[in-house]
Amino acid sequence: MMFKKERYNYLIILLISVIAFHFSHGLDKLDPTNINWLMSVYHDWGTHYLGWAFYRNDPWTFPIGEIQSYNYPNGTNIGFTDSIPLLAILLKPFTSILPEDFQYFGFWLFLSSFLTGLYAFKIFKLFNVSSLYAFIAVVFFVLNPVLLFRSLHPALCAQWIIIASFYYYLIRTESTTANSVNKKQFLILALSALISPYLTAIIGIFNILLPVKNYFFDKSISKKMLFMYPVISILSVLIIWYILGMIGIGESVNLASSDSFNLMSFNLNSFFDSYGYFSKFLPKLGMVSDKQYEGFAYLGLGMILLAFFTLFWLGFKTLKDFKFLKTIEKKYLILFIACFLLSLFAITNHISLNEKILFKFSLPNSIEKICYTFRATGRFIWPMYYLIFIFSLLIFYKTKVASGLKYLILITLLILQCYDTQDLFKSNSLRTGPKKTFETKLADNEWKNVFKNFDEIITYPPFNTSILTPLDYQDFCFLALKSEKPITNGYVARVDAQKSQEFTSKIFQNLRNAIIQENQLFITTPQFIQDFNVLIAKNKVVLKMIDGYILIYSKDKKIDISTKDDNAYIASLVKDATQNDIQITTGNLTDTDEIKFYVENFNFDNNVLQVEGWAFIKNSKDNSKDSLFVILNEEARYYKIPANMLQRSDITSTYKTGKLDNSGFKTTFIGDKLENGNYKIFVGIKNEKGDLKYAKTDKSIKINN
Repeated sequence: MMFKKERYNYLIILLISVIAFHFSHGLDKLDPTNINWLMSVYHDWGTHYLGWAFYRNDPWTFPIGEIQSYNYPNGTNIGFTDSIPLLAILLKPFTSILPEDFQYFGFWLFLSSFLTGLYAFKIFKLFNVSSLYAFIAVVFFVLNPVLLFRSLHPALCAQWIIIASFYYYLIRTESTTANSVNKKQFLILALSALISPYLTAIIGIFNILLPVKNYFFDKSISKKMLFMYPVISILSVLIIWYILGMIGIGESVNLASSDSFNLMSFNLNSFFDSYGYFSKFLPKLGMVSDKQYEGFAYLGLGMILLAFFTLFWLGFKTLKDFKFLKTIEKKYLILFIACFLLSLFAITNHISLNEKILFKFSLPNSIEKICYTFRATGRFIWPMYYLIFIFSLLIFYKTKVASGLKYLILITLLILQCYDTQDLFKSNSLRTGPKKTFETKLADNEWKNVFKNFDEIITYPPFNTSILTPLDYQDFCFLALKSEKPITNGYVARVDAQKSQEFTSKIFQNLRNAIIQENQLFITTPQFIQDFNVLIAKNKVVLKMIDGYILIYSKDKKIDISTKDDNAYIASLVKDATQNDIQITTGNLTDTDEIKFYVENFNFDNNVLQVEGWAFIKNSKDNSKDSLFVILNEEARYYKIPANMLQRSDITSTYKTGKLDNSGFKTTFIGDKLENGNYKIFVGIKNEKGDLKYAKTDKSIKINN
């Protein structure tokens, strides 16, 4: 009978979850062949799907979570694309029988909603709450603003494991049941290690708290197990991460982020800040940084009112009788303290309220390193967030309010909560219509016909997620995926900066030395075409244009790619690269001492000169119409080479003497036709009036044709 009743309870929770998911996301997201909703938003969902899609097509490796063809050649890990490794690893063996377009993220979002409601229900039943009240409470949980807000990051929607950890902590154990409860909590931790490191860090605290509670308060485990449970838990996580490939042994693995961790902190107003979008009643309160969205913790107006009522009731009970505090079990205080400490970590050492930092303080290096590893510190507010939900609803149930009135108030607050946060439903529902397949904003078939002829797709500069338009890496990665080709692009949570720099430097060196492999296809934009000038000038490559992107590949590749785009523009690029508009002048050249400059990159190899830096006339207030030259001077003659101007707003902000954005320059020059000799390098600027200024650098080259 008990099992039958429990089964009906689960069915009701399932029904609540289905209805909630329908309004918050749309049931079409449960179709595993529907990938359009993931890729068409050009947001985090895209990289989550691409990570899984590339992973399923790549061969098995060890560590088992490695992806080679996404973010090629460095690759990445299924954990660093937030593609929910747990499901990716389970489904990879079946990739041959799965549909070509297959996603599990809709199912995961629904499952997370259901399990959130299920474990919330279990908590309320621990305290003998009536089933009707518990079901109403479940609706508060499955529609809580943080869960809805995090839908763009499905892995982080597994917040049910936080609620499950509360549940196992709140169970009163005996010596006969403690081992079972700790094993279940261990399983929760192991699952979290295959979902998200942030959730693992949070759940790990519970895997320490639970044995402490069992030993000191329940008296249900031995001192040996008090230490063994946490140690086994920590070691198991490390082993899982090692097998997965998220950490290594004997490697200089750096999980830290370059972003300042306090940028993504919890703002003290976050429980009440709707950001101006997610509440029908409460206004935007402001943030110090837009990245503080990581600490989003809006409770919803219904829960805010319930929480304030709870605080008022507790205060009233305490003032009426101080002995009331003694009735609160210490294990609850320990739980609150743990959540409070996690909240302090979420706040960081920069304590902020609205748009102001109230005060800040420095941290020891060891703690700061941990903070940089978990850069999105604002997420650590979630245990306190759910603690507010749990105990506000529990305490309200325990108040001596008439039962009928209590239900009326609770239902009214729930309606208010749903009305207040309805825009969160709309933001996630993404009604994409009946279309399930995804087509990029590019000429898909044209690109696929090109990709099939090459073994490597190199976006230039490599690892740039926005080549021509914002987040267009998703389009190229999707096309590379369909063509089963590796691509030097992808958005990943952690980057091996050293490997990325080494690969980029190697590519740049090859371009400088006119080296290109027959199996390589470069995709770039006019902004970077000059980096290919040596290859173009030496007639080693073919240039084509599709959708505004420039395709460059070896002339040894015997293929015919017909494109509809501007052939005249391509011809002009080739002309610019092969015919430097060099002005030869006789006479002596002297430094006028009127130019401020710096040569940032200088290289001369195989008669190819490449110079990059910045320069401006010292008394200039606006150099927007200035032109710049690199000058080669040898005795009584000099060669004036026009340089490409680059926008450098940093020069304006650094020197603060005027509008100097037009200070950057870059040029590539092939000296095969120069007369032999030793040439000193000058920088020259012609201002709006036509006046020429010169500055001698400390660089020189020797031409020996």
